[in-house]
Amino acid sequence: MLYEGLSTGPGLIREDRDGAIYVAVFGAADGIVLRYAGGDWEIWHKGPIQGLQIAPDGDLWIAQGNEIVRHPLGGDPVYILRPLCPMRRRDHC
Repeated sequence: MLYEGLSTGPGLIREDRDGAIYVAVFGAADGIVLRYAGGDWEIWHKGPIQGLQIAPDGDLWIAQGNEIVRHPLGGDPVYILRPLCPMRRRDHC
């Protein structure tokens, strides 16, 4: 299992409950999430990426700039939490 198209090394590797592997290469503008399932790599997401986590239901949460975006498997992003700013510091966002 080798993917040779990464601009830098992986910043995070996660496996979901079905055995699919997600590899995140972090970048403020040019990040990428690769998915390995069924014996093949696919580009799953391109864009800013600062963090990645898999939800208990299998959806992916991706930190993108000042947002946290939930990406359901097989669908478009539906839950966007923005801006990422604590309530007590909202005057500084």
